[in-house]
Amino acid sequence: DMATKDLRAAERLKKKAWKRYGEDHPDKDLLDLFPTPLVIVGSKYDVFQNFDSEKRKAVCKLLRFFAHTCGSHLQFYSSKSAGLVGRMNALISSFIFHTTPSQASQFDFTKPLIVPSGNDSLGSIGAPPLPGGNIGRINARNPHDLWKQSFLGFFPEGDSPKQQIAEDRVKEAQYKEPVVDMMRAQKDEELERYRRASERRTRELARQGGEVQVRRTVKS
Repeated sequence: DMATKDLRAAERLKKKAWKRYGEDHPDKDLLDLFPTPLVIVGSKYDVFQNFDSEKRKAVCKLLRFFAHTCGSHLQFYSSKSAGLVGRMNALISSFIFHTTPSQASQFDFTKPLIVPSGNDSLGSIGAPPLPGGNIGRINARNPHDLWKQSFLGFFPEGDSPKQQIAEDRVKEAQYKEPVVDMMRAQKDEELERYRRASERRTRELARQGGEVQVRRTVKS
């Protein structure tokens, strides 16, 4: 019947999405892949490239995280750059004509990001830049909220007094809920483990890169 056909179609799409990543991808348990091809476009790169360096880095890391965890391509674009226009046209054409998109990647936040679906990793992205470096001050329930709060640290929504009051009241004795507070504590611990793992992986990658550079220098 129709329901069975829909389930089979959904299963085929899901398998095709995982094919881009590979069943043995190290981040498999943390990914929730969109079933059809998806593209996140960072437009107006000609404006974005003039942002403060730390803000550009924060935005790039955030976009890489969300694109990676949902199975999306990520590509920056500007109508004023012939190169970026050409890359975007090629990506769109690959979807229209069902051809394999280019796997060329650019992860450097000082340049236009080009990250094909399945080519990134949480270890490469690293931990979110937390304001003040204190996770206890971040009101986040999961990694996605953690990244959102990190983003708001660089781009505040307006520092609403009502929002600050609401956050302060959560800690007041009259609003304590043992079950809710226990779950919140558990989520905070999970977020802390995620942050430590991301930072550890980032340090390992940096150390490996340094070791490769030293070997190359010795050989030369």
